[in-house]
Amino acid sequence: MAIAKLHLTDQALLGLNGELLLLDAMLRQAERDELQDLIVAWYGWRESTRDFSRNSVGIEVKTTTRAVSTHQVQGVHQLELLDHSDSGDSEHKLFLVSIGLEWIDADGDLEVDREHFYTLPALVDSIVQQVRDAVDELAADEVVEAFVSHVLQYGEDHDIGYHHHTMSGSAAYSRQFVQRFVRCYDMLDPGIEVLRSEDLLPLRHVSRGSVRFQIELPPSIHGDFNPVVGLNSTAKLVVEASRGR
Repeated sequence: MAIAKLHLTDQALLGLNGELLLLDAMLRQAERDELQDLIVAWYGWRESTRDFSRNSVGIEVKTTTRAVSTHQVQGVHQLELLDHSDSGDSEHKLFLVSIGLEWIDADGDLEVDREHFYTLPALVDSIVQQVRDAVDELAADEVVEAFVSHVLQYGEDHDIGYHHHTMSGSAAYSRQFVQRFVRCYDMLDPGIEVLRSEDLLPLRHVSRGSVRFQIELPPSIHGDFNPVVGLNSTAKLVVEASRGR
């Protein structure tokens, strides 16, 4: 049981790092008055239908330590538009952001500049600082505390969550990692061939909500258009697409 719990912690830590890596990059691409809205648009900290939902745009984040965009899907709803998203909107756009991360061993000899290393505490600090730089002091305190609380609640087991104020120096949550790839897939592209709701309709005795499966997305669907490649390019795309202007 102890080994299983540690494994689940590793999986949750991987997912949290991926989502916060994207959120941090999104804030850097946003206008000053958008930061609070983007923080609120993160729903991945709790049981939700989308990791990010803003102005009819859904963003699903899948993080892996593999060298390819191979991900577990927890239902067809993660790959198709929702009539009612977490933000209350009917979706008209859906992106799947595939993130490849690699853990860095303390004694490893991986040749990567230190400035390209990430840790969970550093990501949280960066997000908090961006909020404080953009939002007035009283509002910033409220936004920051809500965000830190949501980080704590991330994952299925809240008893082993990350409390930034007390655990930022903990070795268990300060594992270094590097970003190996970020690919942002437009899931409305007919060139993406994955299981959809209509594929399950003929199967009258299968509960759609029970279906779990694995997807293997290629590095390219349509040239340079899908997926968009790179963290900053992805962040810029999803921020602009979700402005609703």
